[in-house]
Amino acid sequence: MFVARDYADGRKADNIGYANFHMKILNSNQEVVYPSASLQKVMTGAMIVQLINETSHSKDPVTQNSLLSRWYPNMKKANQITVGNLMTQTSGIIDTKSESYSGKVLSESAAIEATVHRINHNGLASKGIFRYNNDNYILLAGIIRKVTGKSYAQNFESRIVRRLGLDSTYMWNTVPGKRVKAVSYLYSAGKDYKHAKEPKNNLLSYILGAGNIYTTPEDYYKFQQGLQNGKILNASDYHYLTNLKTKNGTYSGGLYIQSYKHGDGTIKMVYGSLNADNYGNWVELTSVNKKELSCF
Repeated sequence: MFVARDYADGRKADNIGYANFHMKILNSNQEVVYPSASLQKVMTGAMIVQLINETSHSKDPVTQNSLLSRWYPNMKKANQITVGNLMTQTSGIIDTKSESYSGKVLSESAAIEATVHRINHNGLASKGIFRYNNDNYILLAGIIRKVTGKSYAQNFESRIVRRLGLDSTYMWNTVPGKRVKAVSYLYSAGKDYKHAKEPKNNLLSYILGAGNIYTTPEDYYKFQQGLQNGKILNASDYHYLTNLKTKNGTYSGGLYIQSYKHGDGTIKMVYGSLNADNYGNWVELTSVNKKELSCF
């Protein structure tokens, strides 16, 4: 399915296919919400930058150079890995089960504890090399909890949803009953809409801060604007987020930033997937949100 319900220039985009084939609900239905998958990671990264700003004059500030041993003293090599390493996926974490079904729904604290346990069990590679893993952002979600004394969900609601007035963005376990969660399908044996799947709650509870919200293209575009217009971050904060010192390649703070021969010179991209459930989404914009392509 293809969904791009709003373009930056006001055009109406075509929406192809069904969000729920059995119920004959089209993607154009405004009650449909989609799993964010890794599109959420930049939201978590933005909240970390907010905390960096808020604690900058405190006795114990959070910085991109802060070591994880401050919050995770029992994690292997925590005294060698920084917040910046997590945000740029250069921590050395190689957990192959970071997107596996746990068998039960986990609380936020249990999800974080399980992540540290997996990391300690699997070990870590040398830091500094880009290795994409959900665990990096689950640990960042845990830092948000520890610094603020509030749950990730509470921070997400106050720091992202309310500041932007998002009306179609929810944590995985707070989606209202009137909303329609999009179902994924496969093309199989010459037919569309085969093998319907939805993300399981035990998976969504597992990947805290790394891919466990539902949203829409419209709300996600508002969020991207909020990264530079002062509602979430300002332009200077956005530059900080996307140019962290530990960056190795084009990924920083949840976004891929690449050079572009037109416009302002750069584009930002983010891809998300829930592999076991056949979900994939893709967003590509100029860094100042002049053009957009949203595939959910």
